[in-house]
Amino acid sequence: MTRILGIATTVAILTACGGGGSSTDTADTDVSWEPVSYIDEGDVCFGTVDADTESTVSVVVQDCMSGNCSRAFQGSCTAVVSGTEITLTSDISWEDATGNIGCDDDCGRPATSCSLEGLAAGTYDVTFGTESLTLEVPSVENCDYY
Repeated sequence: MTRILGIATTVAILTACGGGGSSTDTADTDVSWEPVSYIDEGDVCFGTVDADTESTVSVVVQDCMSGNCSRAFQGSCTAVVSGTEITLTSDISWEDATGNIGCDDDCGRPATSCSLEGLAAGTYDVTFGTESLTLEVPSVENCDYY
């Protein structure tokens, strides 16, 4: 039996990664926008997974979004369970400003998450893009990427 267990909650975590930068308004400069996309790429974290209880899997990419030079964030995530196999997919994208502009030195970690509902105790093989992972249920993992 195959179940689709979650469709994403999307989040762009905008936390300070550096000191104060310039605060240039992109509307007042000669700016073009370049797409950035991560499909089935990023750090995967399952957090706390208890048997027969809903949990969350997160995907966070190793890139930064600037508060004033990034826009149009979108993210999605899906986890499909078939027996002891989980196939995880994600699509995280946004646009970055290029051109004659000074961007803030802040760093928002683009992330998305989806739910896993009611996994039985045991070992699961997880496929995410080209990665193969193992998930033990129950388990506890620190998802402090931000």
